[in-house]
Amino acid sequence: MSSNSDSYTFEILDRPGLTLSPAARKKLARDLRDLASTCLHPLPDYQCLSSAPDALDDKLIVTMRAGRSSRLVAFVSAVYLAIALHAGSAPSTVLHTGLTCVAPALRRQGATQPLFAHLFMHLRAAFPAGLWVTSLAEVPGTLGSLAEVATDVFPSPACAAPSDVHLRIARAVDARYRGAMRICDAAEFDEEAFVFRGSNPPGSCFRKDSEDGRYHHREQGLTEYYRGLLGRHKGNEVLQVGYLEWGKAFGESTKNKKVEERYGVEVKVRL
Repeated sequence: MSSNSDSYTFEILDRPGLTLSPAARKKLARDLRDLASTCLHPLPDYQCLSSAPDALDDKLIVTMRAGRSSRLVAFVSAVYLAIALHAGSAPSTVLHTGLTCVAPALRRQGATQPLFAHLFMHLRAAFPAGLWVTSLAEVPGTLGSLAEVATDVFPSPACAAPSDVHLRIARAVDARYRGAMRICDAAEFDEEAFVFRGSNPPGSCFRKDSEDGRYHHREQGLTEYYRGLLGRHKGNEVLQVGYLEWGKAFGESTKNKKVEERYGVEVKVRL
């Protein structure tokens, strides 16, 4: 896959901790941490960056590498969760959209579009009927993107109140998956707003200023909605729960043509 200035290759790694050789796992972990160190300060020991031996066992990772050197320039690392969606039912797969890192030279140039296009294409093959997803962020732009690409998203302007499924997923995150999402132990979960209050304490690499325009969504209405939930300088994070329905997720975006030309991959996903 090529662009005017460079060539890019994408790889989908589904539960790489269970499928790669020890040497390949070690190299992948090193590459992920090296790139993440350009994005996150200080570098957290969590998710795909964790030093735990099973850190990659429950991850779905898409990597983007540049040139003949295959240098890692971007990745998204999602997490498989197991949550019962109804009383008495067996656990279902829920995907936490997780962690995205892009090299400084490629930021704000649409690199996340092909990453998520590959992620969603893989998920569509594995879950043709769709699946429930979560996102956790202190960034209005990230929250607005999931509100656009998924259906039945709470909280969002289109969904006034959580359903029983929304609540079951959120309560499972609160009770069992705080570590997977780096939610501070002292954070309080506001079940009405789906906000973890104080989730990012001072000094956290994920703490952001919701007033900073770099983190806003292109739709001002979505930015204002999520800024209202987040507050400012409070370290709060919004937990979103929604459903990936492929007809909507693969809708055309006006930004896609330029992204396709630059990264040499067909993109039919809104982000």
